[in-house]
Amino acid sequence: MALAVVLIGSLYAVLFWAAMAVPPGDAVLYAGTNAVPLVLLAGIFGLVIRGAVRPLALSYQALAHAALAVSFAAAWYGAVIVLQALVRLAQGRGFVPGHFAPQALAWQAFQGVALYAAIAATSYATARQAQRDAPPPMDRLERYFSKAGDTIRCIQVRDIVSISGAQDYSDVTTTSGRHLARFSLGEFERRLDPTRFLRIHRSGIVNLDHFDRAEPAGSGCFLVTLRNGETLRTSREGARKLRALLF
Repeated sequence: MALAVVLIGSLYAVLFWAAMAVPPGDAVLYAGTNAVPLVLLAGIFGLVIRGAVRPLALSYQALAHAALAVSFAAAWYGAVIVLQALVRLAQGRGFVPGHFAPQALAWQAFQGVALYAAIAATSYATARQAQRDAPPPMDRLERYFSKAGDTIRCIQVRDIVSISGAQDYSDVTTTSGRHLARFSLGEFERRLDPTRFLRIHRSGIVNLDHFDRAEPAGSGCFLVTLRNGETLRTSREGARKLRALLF
């Protein structure tokens, strides 16, 4: 942000000095009154565009951009007026907010709208690039195969009751028994549906479809009982996740 202020301020200072015959010192001060609010407002309005405007339907986006463009130009103009009045106050000429001549005001308004359009275009371009650069989502795990001796079994994820960490493997309890899976607990957590499976401890995941009850176990933790009678103790973070499920 500081670099942007310096670059934009330098351009304004050259403009004031060359085109308006303003002394170099005053040119730098008045350049700052334009550049500082411009950069700050660009950051604020950029966040509004990304967070509030882009998720809207296209027709509403157009209306929102029209309103924001006018607001941006007006806010920038008001900030420039106030900052220039502060500069005059610092120079001993009193705090007297001025106003732009009609032609200067029209130019300032045009700059504000044009710069808002540039900010909006940059925001959309940045979002599209981020989407292109984002790694493809990992497929949700619905089934996998497990080998016991010479037998290969197909395990349906819906049948998993709980998963415990076992170094590079995981000890999986299903509705029909237990087995070791060639997935780490972290891999299971990444590929399982987070609306159905909850990591309640750094070494344990439970299937919420098989959840029976949770009782206080001291130190801010819970003792979780599953429908097959299995009990697991949560960590404090796991207890926080359970409380977040409460309505």
